[in-house]
Amino acid sequence: MNFSPNDLSNIVFRKSIMGGLNEDQVYEVIQKVIEDYSDYIHETMKAKEQVMELKDRLSHFEKMEETLKNSLLLAQQTSSS
Repeated sequence: MNFSPNDLSNIVFRKSIMGGLNEDQVYEVIQKVIEDYSDYIHETMKAKEQVMELKDRLSHFEKMEETLKNSLLLAQQTSSS
């Protein structure tokens, strides 16, 4: 279960017998927040890796494009001579 900011803002903890918050419930919510946060970190790292890979691929294709342009220009110059 992923908490939205609104979910976190609206959590109401039950009071324990002594008037404090129910410790088990608080720890359960904290554990879920930790799991969600860990998932977000993992997803962010994976997305960053994908961005780096795509940037590398783009760079490769840009170099190929430049090579093809130069080859075409050379072929045009050669045929004009």
